Amino acid sequence: MKCPKCNSLENEVNNTRTRLSTRGHNIDTKDSSIPFIWRSRTCLSCKHKYSTYELRTIDYASDGFLKMLDDLITN
Repeated sequence: MKCPKCNSLENEVNNTRTRLSTRGHNIDTKDSSIPFIWRSRTCLSCKHKYSTYELRTIDYASDGFLKMLDDLITN
């Protein structure tokens, strides 16, 4: 990750948490949530502290995903 202040690629992760984003609606249901990872970082060059939000992605090349698609198509 680039530092937003000095664009350095050297950083240190201070804290990591898994969170759910509710997109501003349906707060009580997890069906409308997108899981993401929040990280607190510190730039090692300029000591600027910043946070990042990393969305989880699906590995479309995995065998499990392809099997799930086959199951959906046949049913």
